[in-house]
Amino acid sequence: MAITFWDLTVPERRCLDRLSMDEPLSNMPGVGQPSVDRLIQFGLVEKSPNTPFVADMHYRRTVEGDQVYEKMWRANRIPR
Repeated sequence: MAITFWDLTVPERRCLDRLSMDEPLSNMPGVGQPSVDRLIQFGLVEKSPNTPFVADMHYRRTVEGDQVYEKMWRANRIPR
């Protein structure tokens, strides 16, 4: 079964919204490490190979994450 944005919590949807490019977790207010970890498990987010410092891990959306985000955006379900 494919993951839809309805399966995601508000912080997870917020995280997908904030990840327009490689971003560190510190640049995503309202998003915690558990949300990012769950999105990684779903295959919607991955760790970026372009992380400048190991202590400040960067994340980015996968192709599947982009598709879920696009559907979420079209349905006007992006939390603020």
